Amino acid sequence: ENGPGVVRLVQVSAPDADDLSLRRLVLRAYFDGHKTADVAAPLSDFFGNAYGRGRDFQSLLVRRQGGIWQARFPMPFGHSARFTLENGNGRPVTVQWAEDVEKRPFLPGQVGYFHAQWRQEVTRRGVPHVWASVQGRRGHFVGVVQTMAGPQGLGFLEGDDQFRVDGETWLPSQVKTTVIGPWNGTGTEDCFNSGWYFSGGPNALPMNGALVREDAGRINAYRWFVNDAPDFQSSLDAQIEHGGANDAPGVYYSSISYWYDDGSVAGEPAMPPAPQIALPSPPTPTPSFKIPGAIEGESLLNSARATGGQVVVQDMDASPGRWSGDRQLFWIGTKSGDTLMLPVTPPAAGTYDLIGYFTEAADYGRFTFSLAGHPLPLTVDLYHDGVIPSGPLLLGRVRLPTGSNPLVVTVAGKNPASQNTLFGLDALLLLPAR
Repeated sequence: ENGPGVVRLVQVSAPDADDLSLRRLVLRAYFDGHKTADVAAPLSDFFGNAYGRGRDFQSLLVRRQGGIWQARFPMPFGHSARFTLENGNGRPVTVQWAEDVEKRPFLPGQVGYFHAQWRQEVTRRGVPHVWASVQGRRGHFVGVVQTMAGPQGLGFLEGDDQFRVDGETWLPSQVKTTVIGPWNGTGTEDCFNSGWYFSGGPNALPMNGALVREDAGRINAYRWFVNDAPDFQSSLDAQIEHGGANDAPGVYYSSISYWYDDGSVAGEPAMPPAPQIALPSPPTPTPSFKIPGAIEGESLLNSARATGGQVVVQDMDASPGRWSGDRQLFWIGTKSGDTLMLPVTPPAAGTYDLIGYFTEAADYGRFTFSLAGHPLPLTVDLYHDGVIPSGPLLLGRVRLPTGSNPLVVTVAGKNPASQNTLFGLDALLLLPAR
């Protein structure tokens, strides 16, 4: 198209394309000769539903009706607007395309170019999903389509949406794996105006909707920021957590973010080749880490006996590092002199080296050990300013008879830097002495 003008409507239909075919059609747009695509996204994602055709819906800016998709984002340009559609299906796909262009002056410093960028990833513990990062530009953020596919359940929806603009800094959080945004939401489903994990089911409203919502872990939602658009004069960082503290790793996340600014896109996020784009699905779960031959700490819960405090099992998959079985035996409410008795049963009578795997953290204590009535030489200090697995620690060597032998753990105080005397046992390992 020759300008100046504004593209008011983009309309597409692909009558013989299935869900996967739609996602392997990659839409790009270039305004005023920009070398980097101002729009770069799978066709289905750009039009609101990464899972494909799904249901008809109507919203303020994107809609689907009778197999026809429409996008009504104003896309202004000074002298040219060029759209391309890459087919990654390895076969011809019929596509019908139309647009509505209005001739009018364009002042990029006042109106801005339209941008839409797609990203996908498998979530990593401690790292949020980025929606958009814009530097050295002036503009405003107008919307996002967010797609998620988890291996089990919807716990990732505890993640907050977070924005900062114009050199603001992320605020500190008491949780080490996340930050607080100067603009900070209260949960993923809240961001899309559908509380309680989208409990009302799929919906489509003018400003927000959830076109896919399944308890098994599939979500596709959209939100348009119009009256509440985050605006920026020099920079924008927009992101969303997964889980309450970026602690839901292994979930498929993709998003397409829409915004306006007064220049071209600095660079496109890495996009796989069109033939390799797949439908949203949870990644293959990584097998749980296990220490071969170990006695899992959590397996001792019912037989543990403490003179003080409380013994519970704690999930450790929200912390960086690896814990055998992803859980630990957690002794809380402790004080100096308290003891914890745990039964240890060798495979046969003999002399063994006892290896302990523990947790170290800022509120953990110092401990001594005895096994079968024999004091063990190592005193263990479990203080650390983070939350980490200790790795294997040789507690000592002792001769054990057959049957159950008591391992007694005694609170021996704490490191001066520690805030408490908590104790976490990941696993115990009996190695025959050589």
